[in-house]
Amino acid sequence: KDLINLRGKRPVFVNRDYSLPPYVDYNTLLVVISYSGNTEETLASFREGLSRGALIFSITSGGELERLSEENGIPVAKVPAGFQPRAAMGYLLFALLGFMRDEITLTKDEVNKVSGEVDTALKSNSLDVPAQENESKSLAQFLLDKEISIYGVPSLEGAAKRFKCQLNENSKVIARYELFSEMNHNDIVGWGSQELKNNSIIVLRSDDDHPRIKKRIEITEKLAFRDSVREVTAPSLALWDIMSLIAKCDLASYYLALLRGVDPTPVEIIGRMKEALGGGQGQG
Repeated sequence: KDLINLRGKRPVFVNRDYSLPPYVDYNTLLVVISYSGNTEETLASFREGLSRGALIFSITSGGELERLSEENGIPVAKVPAGFQPRAAMGYLLFALLGFMRDEITLTKDEVNKVSGEVDTALKSNSLDVPAQENESKSLAQFLLDKEISIYGVPSLEGAAKRFKCQLNENSKVIARYELFSEMNHNDIVGWGSQELKNNSIIVLRSDDDHPRIKKRIEITEKLAFRDSVREVTAPSLALWDIMSLIAKCDLASYYLALLRGVDPTPVEIIGRMKEALGGGQGQG
């Protein structure tokens, strides 16, 4: 959604509910994504989209979504199975970009640059690189045993939400996220009226941010966040720079899990939630 807001011609709405918005009809492109193929909210939206005559594409590794799509003649982009859904982001994103190529056209060189830049970010923040030279390890140390808040700019909302979710699932901690400049109209008041010694604040930003957003971030850090803030910056809002920023944040969530002595892979409470619901539906 962020990329299309930057480069596309039509609005995109991300639906995370069981029901679709009332405006979805035969004029709507509905891209249905469930890594497992069994996410119950996604399947409910798929069935509702069928009943309304929407143009549907599906992205999945299999499961019920693949079966229903094939049964109803819906095109499916099938991605490799066997990963945690959060570890399959690259497969899911590029399948989605393939479906949306009328909105966002990426050349082969651009795709290769994404791969190359992300690989560089992963290597420069890998396990064998010491913390003083490793931005991801340094971030993890900054976040350890603190209440975590993430602030992004609107063009990096997806990255901010992703980091929050990675901290939840990999690090097994509570985290929240908000956006500039909206936070300057409400959230900032809370920060200005409390001690921050138990808080770690991360600002995700880009060198391409609007000049007034840059000014707001600078002032907010001085007035409200003070010494409890760290920035993670993308050189631009090109896909390769956004993905590199996400890769560094992903690794930070992994290192925080190690610092906390927890296994980053399992998400057992989600399984218990599914059992309690009585469905055994997939996570993502």
